[in-house]
Amino acid sequence: MKNKKLILVILCLVLGLGIAGCSAKDISSKFVGSNNNDFEYIKENYFEKILLSDIANYLNISSRYLSKLFYKETNLTVLQYLNIYRINKSIDLMMTTDKSLTDISLSVGLGDLQHFSRLFKNIIGISPSKYKKMLLHD
Repeated sequence: MKNKKLILVILCLVLGLGIAGCSAKDISSKFVGSNNNDFEYIKENYFEKILLSDIANYLNISSRYLSKLFYKETNLTVLQYLNIYRINKSIDLMMTTDKSLTDISLSVGLGDLQHFSRLFKNIIGISPSKYKKMLLHD
């Protein structure tokens, strides 16, 4: 339970929501389920390879304009948000399935386990294998 709170705090800080009173609902309302089609596109396609141009084409705007709007709204690049979303989904899978880290990596659109592990550690602060072990001990 302590680890889940740590992840929540990290996400709240990364998303600029602050710590006081921040909840998982605040995080999801900031992105997932909002009226922003770019977030919906990521939500519906995160498990595939997504290029900035894919989202821009979906929205019928230029990639440059999308990047500018997205960063203005979130203080994150599209790639940063996509990576955070994928890592969040991987944590969900760790908590709800017995999938291997390789399978989880593939399930969230990060085909290379080494890349997944590096990305996970950069965002969460520990390796996915250590995180998964901590989940098993909680």
